[in-house]
Amino acid sequence: MEDVDFERSAPTICHALCAALAVPAPELEAIVRDRDAWLEATSCAKDMVSKVMNGWAQDQGAWHPRLHALRAEMRALDLALAASGLSAPTRAVLGSGAPAESVRRAVVDTLEDCALSVVVDTFERAGSLCVGRIFDGAHQLKCASDGRALDLPAIALVASAAVEAALGIALVARVKPFELPFDADNDEYCESVDEALTADVLFAEDEHPRPTKVCDIVDLIIERFSGQPWMVVDEKRILLVSLLFISIRQHSYEHCWCPV
Repeated sequence: MEDVDFERSAPTICHALCAALAVPAPELEAIVRDRDAWLEATSCAKDMVSKVMNGWAQDQGAWHPRLHALRAEMRALDLALAASGLSAPTRAVLGSGAPAESVRRAVVDTLEDCALSVVVDTFERAGSLCVGRIFDGAHQLKCASDGRALDLPAIALVASAAVEAALGIALVARVKPFELPFDADNDEYCESVDEALTADVLFAEDEHPRPTKVCDIVDLIIERFSGQPWMVVDEKRILLVSLLFISIRQHSYEHCWCPV
């Protein structure tokens, strides 16, 4: 089994939204094109990109000018998206008083969910069943039900093209080794939810639980083969996915949206 997720997911989606809303975003474009070069030019760590994109404002006096420019782009996107009909379904779910940044984050998360659904469908059509899905990634089997070894990186290329065709966003699906949460204090991987809770590594920085990383994979596979997909998706997220996807398609037809 391997993990499948996206390269530079949030920057790519935000850049696509900027293009759709006519918001200039040269820094996002540079990050999407070559993140490593952008990080080297700004002398900042990779996680700083996500922090600044999501409102991080500490120690601004020490920031590289391009970090300030990135923050300005995100604020402009937040305002443009909140005022756009494209975000109407999301605002309807979150409530009229939701901050513009929260609206944008929900839109990005939902688009990522839409893209991941396309990826999972592509992998399953190619014979790789999904045995777990969690927010921005899925766990895909490396062999088909008849025992054939599958070329997952090749399937990922097909999945990337399918995502672009469905959403108009050039997200790149990638395959990574499956890894359990790591307990640095005991220098070992967590094999159960209890172990992960004790080690305080069950939650990521955004405080979303990562249960498929510590559940018994054999049980997941048995449940998946019985015809009941095991996925971590709440009802509000499902509603956001369905409503926003409809909104995107309508916006595309009405405004010839092709943000790639």
